[in-house]
Amino acid sequence: MSNKVVISLFEGRKGDLWIGTDGGGLNRFEPRTEHFTHYPQTFGDKIVSITDFSNTELLVSLYGEGVFRFDTHTLRYTPFTIVDWKTNREECFAGFVPFCYRIAPDRILILSNHTYIYHTDSRRFEQLDYADGAIVHSPRMLCHDDRCTFLAKGNILYVLDNRSGHIEKSATLAGNESVNSGCYNPAQERLWIGSSGGLKYYDFKTGKTGAVATNMFSHITAMCQDTENRLWINAGNLLFSYDEQDGTFRVWGDSDGFLSNDILTLYVEPFSAQYIYMGGSNGLVKIDRDIRYDDNVPAVFSLQSIDLNGQLHRGTALAGAGAFRVPQNYGSLKIHIDLNEKDLFRRVLFRYRISGPSGNSTVESYSNVLDLTSLAAGQYSIFVACMTRSGGWTDETNLVSLRVIPPWYQRTWFAAAVICFAAGIIVLSIFFILRRNRRKMEWEMARRRQELNTDKIQFLTNVSHELRTPLTLIYAPLKRMLEHDIDRVNRTEEYRQLENIYHQASHMKEIINWVLDYDRATDLSDALHPVPTDLNELLRQTVSDFAQEFETHGIGLRFQTDETLQPIAIDAAKIRIVISNLLMNALKFSESGRHITIGSRLREDFVRVWVADEGIGLQNVDTERLFTRFYRENQIL
Repeated sequence: MSNKVVISLFEGRKGDLWIGTDGGGLNRFEPRTEHFTHYPQTFGDKIVSITDFSNTELLVSLYGEGVFRFDTHTLRYTPFTIVDWKTNREECFAGFVPFCYRIAPDRILILSNHTYIYHTDSRRFEQLDYADGAIVHSPRMLCHDDRCTFLAKGNILYVLDNRSGHIEKSATLAGNESVNSGCYNPAQERLWIGSSGGLKYYDFKTGKTGAVATNMFSHITAMCQDTENRLWINAGNLLFSYDEQDGTFRVWGDSDGFLSNDILTLYVEPFSAQYIYMGGSNGLVKIDRDIRYDDNVPAVFSLQSIDLNGQLHRGTALAGAGAFRVPQNYGSLKIHIDLNEKDLFRRVLFRYRISGPSGNSTVESYSNVLDLTSLAAGQYSIFVACMTRSGGWTDETNLVSLRVIPPWYQRTWFAAAVICFAAGIIVLSIFFILRRNRRKMEWEMARRRQELNTDKIQFLTNVSHELRTPLTLIYAPLKRMLEHDIDRVNRTEEYRQLENIYHQASHMKEIINWVLDYDRATDLSDALHPVPTDLNELLRQTVSDFAQEFETHGIGLRFQTDETLQPIAIDAAKIRIVISNLLMNALKFSESGRHITIGSRLREDFVRVWVADEGIGLQNVDTERLFTRFYRENQIL
């Protein structure tokens, strides 16, 4: 042939085979003489489809050039225009390639951007529409019979009624699959589908799709059917056959005459002669319909050799020697096998089974070398089987037994010594840990006693500090009453009682000052007990405790409370203490005639309360430590 890459085929009316090649133009094959004829005037053409147009003409589609009528007598091309000049340009030169197939004596199907029927008698084009208004560009021709034609686009199957020209969607495969080829069995009303997901079928009786399970292939490139109800399948550059009656697969290889080939021919009209033809990247394939196969010849396996760490051990020398010993820390271990089979050129799939201490593991490979990268210590048996041409497996053969020996540091005596040593270490460790924990406990107890003493002092300091304000409110009025000797003669007894109270209050003040002087750095961290409280009322009550003192010192009070403030959850006692302390400080540093302002204000989700005086202000104060507890001027009280 002018080019070995075959992309289209057509059987002429005289039984000759027309071959379209990828760049080699048109060729003709005469089956009776097995003679090829090339037409040099077509060289360079990439012919994607061929069908008959008349008794003396073929209708051929050239990639990138359009559709032509080829006269088999004059060997000349005549352009064939699809509908009109504008439509022809859209269908042939706008990124689409037309494919032409005769589906009836008077009808030719044209598949491109749109789908057309050309009526040869009336020379009329009919554009076909898909059901439900679907828009389908460049569908693929699968097969046809007298009544209908089967098309596919992606994973969707369509059925074209040859007479009415109506196209219906019949089935949809899984979303990630694509339909590549198909064959129709009218007796079973079943469409066989070769897809990227394997061999599928659509049953028109039940309206359901199904799949034929096999581990021989997964992606089908091309498929055709013979008169013996066999499907011829090209997958992975190999050729398989499937018998529709008994449901068995066969693989055909080099010894049968099929060399590795990726079939490229799409739909090919069934052949009337004894042979089936398929074309691909490696030339033309001719299949005899009467070909038979023989799976009765048993496969015989034998151990060729064992390669351990680069050292070869012959299988003949190992026969009858028992288990082959392998150190566990080996570098490489490869088992080579021999297969005595009639078909020396067949690509054989081996299945190795490794039976060991942890169970069975299986490895499938086309290599007759089993590479065992790592094995744990123990006893192993290696079994092998291979796939037959029908897709089954031969009986397993026990090739060899292996005994993997652990290194000395993994043996029983060493493990026992390690256990005893570890037990001694553990006992000593426990002894030292207990002694350390005992000392740690003693240190912890001493620390806790120290912390307890510190907590006691802190408690006394906090209580004394909180008592200081109310005590001052008691102490100051008593002092003024005693200093103003009012009605002393008439109230001698009361005077003495007040004097006694004054002395006791003075004593208590000294005690509180002593406690505060003992540890002024102690922090207060009491728990809060919030309850709903009218904050403005709490401020008024707190200020009333200082009313007499403010009056005595001639200091005025101003309230600037937010009257829209609702009761909020606070610890009233602690807030009262805080406000009292602020009022006491304001009273202490305010002169007569000044004013003290108490206010509240609601801001978004928080409330601000302040006490403002007109005293001397903050001078020589470390602002970063200002709100540290008991801070006064430049020192912590």
